[in-house]
Amino acid sequence: MLFRLLMLIVAYGAASALYAGNVVSVTGGSGAVGSQVTLSVGLQTDGSDAVAAEIHIPLPDEVTPVGECVVNTSRLPSHLVKAEARSGEYVIVIFDLAATPFTPGSGEAVRFSLNLGENPGVFDLTPTVKLSNAAGQAVEATATGESLTVLGARLEVDAVTLDFGRVPIRGTYTRQVTVRNTGTTALQFSPIATAMSGLSAVPALAELPAGESTKLVLTYSPTVRSTGETDRLILESNSVGRAPRLIVTAEPFSVNELHVGSAEGVSDTEVTISLRMNNMEPIVAAQASFVLPQGLEYVDGSVAAADRASALSALASVDETRRLTLFLYSLGNTAVDGEDGELLTFRLLLTGQSNTHTLRPENVVLANAAGENMVSAAENGRVTIRAPYISGSSSLSLGNKPITGTHTFAYTVRNYGSAPLQIERVVSPDGVAVCDALLPATVAQGGTFTLPITIADPQLGAFTSTVNIYSNAPNARVKSFTVSGSFYSPNEIVFTGEFVDGDFVMGAYLLNEAPITAVQMDVVVPEGVTTAAANLRMADRAGSHTGTVAAVGENRYRVIVFSLSNVAFSGNSGEIFTIRFTPGEADPRTISVENIKLSGNDGVDYTTPDSQSKQVRGIQLEDPIVVNLGSQTTITPSTFGFSGETLDYQWSVEDTAIATVADGTVEGLAFGQTTLRVQATDPQGVTYIATCPLTVKEDSGIADPAADSAPVEYYNLQGVRIDRPEAPGIYLRRQGSATTKVRLPAE
Repeated sequence: MLFRLLMLIVAYGAASALYAGNVVSVTGGSGAVGSQVTLSVGLQTDGSDAVAAEIHIPLPDEVTPVGECVVNTSRLPSHLVKAEARSGEYVIVIFDLAATPFTPGSGEAVRFSLNLGENPGVFDLTPTVKLSNAAGQAVEATATGESLTVLGARLEVDAVTLDFGRVPIRGTYTRQVTVRNTGTTALQFSPIATAMSGLSAVPALAELPAGESTKLVLTYSPTVRSTGETDRLILESNSVGRAPRLIVTAEPFSVNELHVGSAEGVSDTEVTISLRMNNMEPIVAAQASFVLPQGLEYVDGSVAAADRASALSALASVDETRRLTLFLYSLGNTAVDGEDGELLTFRLLLTGQSNTHTLRPENVVLANAAGENMVSAAENGRVTIRAPYISGSSSLSLGNKPITGTHTFAYTVRNYGSAPLQIERVVSPDGVAVCDALLPATVAQGGTFTLPITIADPQLGAFTSTVNIYSNAPNARVKSFTVSGSFYSPNEIVFTGEFVDGDFVMGAYLLNEAPITAVQMDVVVPEGVTTAAANLRMADRAGSHTGTVAAVGENRYRVIVFSLSNVAFSGNSGEIFTIRFTPGEADPRTISVENIKLSGNDGVDYTTPDSQSKQVRGIQLEDPIVVNLGSQTTITPSTFGFSGETLDYQWSVEDTAIATVADGTVEGLAFGQTTLRVQATDPQGVTYIATCPLTVKEDSGIADPAADSAPVEYYNLQGVRIDRPEAPGIYLRRQGSATTKVRLPAE
């Protein structure tokens, strides 16, 4: 109750007195943790009417007042003091029951002691101050404070647990923990004791200055496997308070690994797969299984123990799901020798296409003598298959082929695989197609190979045959393709056209392999072109045949040539008939022939496919041709009905005394008229002929001999020089380097 009364005395009033320069100060100090220090509160006044003071000094954690707060009677002779620690501060009240003002001046007002506890640090002691006068009014004042230093080291860590995890024995592993000195003096570590085998903990710094941090390095080198290790490290030092504890855990295990080897090979060959084991534990039995992908086949009886496991037995089995299980065991619990090396081998047959397959071990067991599975890891293997890949067309159409001659075609095989392709044999079950290649043949990776296939003993009509290619390609051990086509007897008619005495004569030239006894066709003519049955003439090849010509439509005539006794046309090539057409005003060179049928004595149409329609073809000379006496001119024949064929021409003149011709160049030798003839033969042996009149006349442009300054000389046609000719005739006239033929009359 007294203290509350005192508090009321120093409470603020409603109005403030004029500030008179009042200062309350707290002195500082220092000391080690757990020690005591004595501090004082100074009061400086300048004659104000302040009679009481309430001072709040902050107290750090664990710092507590010790003993009584004592007033300095020489500075405050009539005042009393009361002090109490509460809510993290030390509250001091200075008062006088008679309300005597503080004596002006300065000096220590009160003194008190503190127990520094175990909280090192530097703490500000600046107080909060309230002064009041006798009327209870507040008197303004300022406050200052120094620092309290608690000397001591304090250790803090950033983690309380540390797990090395699952680690193999015989290895060394490190972890680090950050430690800090949050105190005010240097931190000195004591040796850290560990109970975990192979564990040590050493600070990076033996002495840690105040305010700094360092690493606590934990090194773990286990030598014995365990299901789990735990240690509680006490970090002893000169730190205040309880020493921090660090919980360390680890699971050391022995390394017992199974490694599946890898292999690469070409399809249809075997590869060997090795299982290796590196082990720290004595292993007396092993087991692993694999699901074999398509393309890999276990070779029965191929499993074998390696040298280091020669005292153990090896077995293998494959179930209906293609799971291969391998066993290695010893009835006497004999351990595998050594700690690293091959355990067993087995072989796989590569039957698939180019691919890389993973051999993933499952249900792996590496057992010790106690029957414990000590496997720590299993590593996959890979099997790479390099295989050829055969590719080619599935069908080949030969179209229509003449039955005559040899019929060989090329079939291209491609190898798109990653290994050489071996073509063993090529067979046509029906014997129609025969391969002429030298087999076996090897096709390089990415290469091609051409198989020459011949159609043996072709028969008339359509055919389809299957060809089988046997190879080492997994994608098609037997590559099949079909060959189809149709054989025909090559029989066709070629039509020639020639102008004769103003008419147009069309000739039918039969080229036949089979015996042909009759022909039929429709001749389509331009408007105005006409003919009659009487204009049909049989050639020598058709000496036993009869023919008719009849109009069957507008500008269309049907021609039928037959033998009442079914006799074939003689021979295999040559003209069988001609028809003379009257052109009128039309151009007969555009005559075409349709619906051609060539019949054998069996009534079968033997016409070559795609030759049922034809165009009349021929050559023609410009009419008439005139050449000057003694001059030359070159003639170029025109053609009709051809489509790009190249023809060789043979030339002739009926009367060589009038003119000569060579390679189309005509030279006039004498006045007169004759006939120029040209013929050409196409690749089928058909001959085309054209004729036209040829006239040689005198060149009226011969110059007067007197007009030239050079002397004129005359020669007879035998080249003998003569005087001026007297008898009319043809002479050679030479003037300078020019020689011409002239006809001169008698003078």
